[in-house]
Amino acid sequence: MASLNMKMKKRDNYGAEPDKKKLAMAGIRHQLLLLLRRRHRLFPLVSAFSGCLLLLLLFSLSFPPVIHRSPLGRKNQVAVESKLLVPVLLDKTSQTGRYLLIATSGGLNQQRTGIIDAVVAAYILNATLVIPKLDQNSYWKDISNFEEIFDADWFISHLSKDVKIIKELPKGEESRLIGLQSIRVPRKCTPSCYLQRVLPLLKKKHVVQLSKFDYRLANQLDTELQKLRCRVNYHAVRYTQTINKMGQILVDRMRTKAKHFVALHLRYHK
Repeated sequence: MASLNMKMKKRDNYGAEPDKKKLAMAGIRHQLLLLLRRRHRLFPLVSAFSGCLLLLLLFSLSFPPVIHRSPLGRKNQVAVESKLLVPVLLDKTSQTGRYLLIATSGGLNQQRTGIIDAVVAAYILNATLVIPKLDQNSYWKDISNFEEIFDADWFISHLSKDVKIIKELPKGEESRLIGLQSIRVPRKCTPSCYLQRVLPLLKKKHVVQLSKFDYRLANQLDTELQKLRCRVNYHAVRYTQTINKMGQILVDRMRTKAKHFVALHLRYHK
């Protein structure tokens, strides 16, 4: 009997050891589950916080501080070159003492583009723009001037808040035309290009003439300069009433013959 009792106790002890191991393993699993639950609870908070920081960083990098000049104020000017914004301080009263003359070039469409860019160039240089001269020396020998094709009064008044435009130089400044040399800026010249090449001469001579002015301004400009370019193109530059009436007559004639028609821009090469 004694030996039988000893065997039973040993069996009980052998059976107790697995129970302790199971309890230990269960405790470890419980602790791991608690850690995992805490981790899942903290992970969304950490992710949300880090996401907010990342968005703030991207927002600050995407929108650097820019100094813009409103149409009514001319204290600051933004020069753009290779997407780098360079603020340039200009004298607010200097506009009355600087005159920009423009000689357009090419066909009528190219000259119209030159007129649009001339307004933006005058804005960049903070200069008074004299109404551009149209190309009268080309092979088609068209002697028309600006006022015979475009509405000059509307052109001047509509842009009065952006750039001061006059029909001709004041009498006191006409003497500066004697010995005046025309200069030519590179094609697609950036605002900083104008400030480096033209502005020093404009400050010295007070009157500067830019020749062969076709596509002499960069395509990609600061937002405010692009808005000004659009205002000139779509609102300020418009044809005289005589040309508009003639154009309407031609359109009406074509519409009487067909519902649809195509306008073709022909190019002439000498």
